[in-house]
Order: sequence, then C-alpha cells, then structure tokens
Amino acid sequence: MRQRSRLAVLSRWWLATALILSALPGVCQKTSSRTPNQVPVPQDPEPPQPLTRSFSGDCAREPAEGETRTRFRVESKGKLGYIDKTGKLVIPPQFSEACDFSDGLAVVRVGKKEGFIDETGKMVIPAVYSSVDRFREGVALVQAGRKYGYIDKTGRMVIQPKYGSAGSFSDGMALVEVAGIRYKEGYIDKTGRVVLQNKYVVGNRFSDGLVEVSTNGKWGAMNKAGEIVIKPQYSDPIRFSEGLAAVKVDGKFEYIDKTGQIAIKQQYQDGKGFSEGMAAVFIDHKWGYIDKTGQMVIPLQYDVADEFHNGLAAVLVGGKWGFIDVTGKPVIPPQFERICASLPILDARKVAEAPKFSEDLAAVRVDCKWGFVDKTGRLVISPQYDQADGFHNELAAVLVGDKWGFIDKSGQMVIQPQFNRASKFSAGVAQVWTANNWELIDRTGKLIWGPEEIKTGVCRHCLPWPLIY
Repeated sequence: MRQRSRLAVLSRWWLATALILSALPGVCQKTSSRTPNQVPVPQDPEPPQPLTRSFSGDCAREPAEGETRTRFRVESKGKLGYIDKTGKLVIPPQFSEACDFSDGLAVVRVGKKEGFIDETGKMVIPAVYSSVDRFREGVALVQAGRKYGYIDKTGRMVIQPKYGSAGSFSDGMALVEVAGIRYKEGYIDKTGRVVLQNKYVVGNRFSDGLVEVSTNGKWGAMNKAGEIVIKPQYSDPIRFSEGLAAVKVDGKFEYIDKTGQIAIKQQYQDGKGFSEGMAAVFIDHKWGYIDKTGQMVIPLQYDVADEFHNGLAAVLVGGKWGFIDVTGKPVIPPQFERICASLPILDARKVAEAPKFSEDLAAVRVDCKWGFVDKTGRLVISPQYDQADGFHNELAAVLVGDKWGFIDKSGQMVIQPQFNRASKFSAGVAQVWTANNWELIDRTGKLIWGPEEIKTGVCRHCLPWPLIY
C-alpha cells in the first residue's frame, strides 16, 4: 500500500533501512555510531543487493516467532507465483506483484489493482483497490481511488474511504488525515470515530498506550487521551525497553519511565537500552552494566558492551570478544578477534561485530579465520572459514575463498561452496546467488527453483533478509 502520510513514508523508510542493515552473526559490519570509543575503520560502500521491491508497505516479511513459512514467492517470465518448500508450484506465476503471506493471506496485484489471495491461490478479496496493506489487528488499509479506508477479512468496508492519507492500526488506533485538510492529522478508532486530534509531528503508531511526538525539534510522548505525558525536550525520539528509556540531557544520559519521571539520574556519557534487567552504560572510556535501580552491578571495564541475550552478553577487552553472565563472570574469556590485521583496511570483513549465539552456537574469529563455539566456550568447529553466518535450521553459511556453502553443527560441509551469495535457511529453504542468477535450494542443496536471471538488479521475490557477501 502506498501510504501518502509523511509519517507512513518515514515508517516504511525505517523498516527498509533496518532490513538492509540488520546484522547477521559473523557478518562484519560497522559498529554503532553511538559507541564513543569506536575505532574508525574505512569500509567499502555496500555493494548493490537484490532487494525486495516493496510495492505494498512491508511486502517482504520474516515469519513471526512460532510461525512457519509455507509459501515462497517465485518469478517466471515477469510474473510472480508461489511454491512450497519442496519446490512444488502451488500458485502459478500470474501476478504482476505479490507479497509474502501473513495470517494466511497475501497481497497481490492483478493489472493495476490489488487484492488478497489465500494459500491455495483463491482470490478471497477481489483485486479492486489501487493499493492495500496487510492486515493488522483484523483490518487492512486500502486505497480506493484517491481516498483511504479499511476492510475486514471478509472484504467488507468497515471504515469508508474518505481520508487523503492514512496509516495502519496499532494499539487500536490509526493516524489519518482528517477533515480533508492536507497535513491535518488525527487518530481514529476501529469504528472510524476521530478520538484524538493531533497537534504534533508524531511517530505514527501507538505502542503500549504511548506515541512519540515532536515539536520544535524536540521529542516527547503522548497518551491515547492526547495528553503529553513526557514533555518534548529531548533531541532524539524516545525508545523504551523494559519500561525505561535512555535520554540525553545536557550531554549526559539518564533513564526515564513511561510517565516521564527520572528513574536513574543523569551521569552517563552514553547508555543503551535495558535487556534482561540490565543496561550497558559508558563513563570515562569504559562500559559497565547497571540494573533498573541505577546500581552499577558490573563495573566499568569493557571497551565495548553488547546487550544480554539468554543470560549472556558479548564484551570487548583489549580487542578481543568474550562473553559474561549477568553477574559479570567471564563465561567465555575474551579471545576472539574484532579486527583481522591481515585484511586490507577497506575490506568490509576487517571488523567483526559482537558475536551472537544462534541455535546454541556462535560464529567467532581466531587468527582471521571463523569457527563456532558453544556456550561453554568450547570450539566445536575449528576456525577455518573466511567468513561465517550463524546457524539457522541447523545449517550455517560459510565462506571458503570467494564461494559460500553450508555446514551442519558437526562441521561437515553438507552443501559445497559454490555460491557468490547466500541467505540463511528458513523453513528448510535458502536463497542463493550465482553470477546474475538466483535460485532456491533445500537443506540438501537440491535446486527447488531457478535459475532465474535478474537483469534489472532488483529482485521482486527475494526472501526478506539480506544476502551475505
């Protein structure tokens, strides 16, 4: 759906940017620009990637937790259709555009109109709209002519098309252009009633009863009653995690709660969000961790400190990555390289980001080669690869020379290195790239779709994650 709201455009830009820059374990990328002690390392501009051309909002999507992907988009002779994970063509290529399935429905375009199909390919909501968005909270935003409205899953128009711009529902509310006045925006409920007139530049969607607002270049937060609960006074949008948000005041960071009250007084040169009850903070060139009372529970001693995940956090000491637990105990002593000295300074692989565990193993680097450790620090797969991604569906993509292949958790090469690029596996399927052709393979390496030549540099069917270079 091509939303014309300024905020909807910003939201879609943020989603696309996050997708492109999302970090895969073991794939070297730039560290956060907010890390004060970051060692600047020049890097090549990112090569062009075969990105999904999202014609209808967030058209490409990864399955939600617990959801299994059953349909994969494919293209043949300029038309899009769907296969299952065995490569069987279940919905023949017939659409000029098509999105990933969400809640059993997918947005498709027939000619110049859009509608919805189910997983059998049946057109359950006819393609009669100029554009549509996927269903959220039981309704979907649609464009009829030059106006926007909302339909339910039966196709019934529950809120008539009358808005010059509109966004999708979140927390029971949607931002729309009201009264036909350009850029005059307000929030409606699911009956279409305007429940809140907006006077601010806002972050578009409510979350946990709050939405970000901005005035005169300063950010705060508003509740569903239209009350400013956090006065716009901060230079950056407020991002809550576990009920608290790090905000910058007079060059120092402090933490506020959702009422705007100071929970932890300003004293930090930098501060990250809370994860598993802990937040990394920075003072005098070192990182440590505080709890939600502001107590320094792990002393300032690290060059870089990552967030906690499943009881472990990656930390950098003396140029080496290791892992600590929530008490600060070194579970895996710092020993894995951040910088490979032998690689050229402009090589994008030179700097290794913080390692992360995926399916109980983490890709790490020793002597400029990549291997895998378990959560005890044991090297279960010896360092031997030129680059490595994390495990997904029991397989990990690894680079040997200039070609990608896949190994299992024993380190056996189950799919030989032969691809210029490769994605992670999802639901037993991975996308690979050779020369200017894309293919879909299963976990044995068997070709289930392709090769299909991409002449434009734009991949309209690609899986919703970046390929690894």
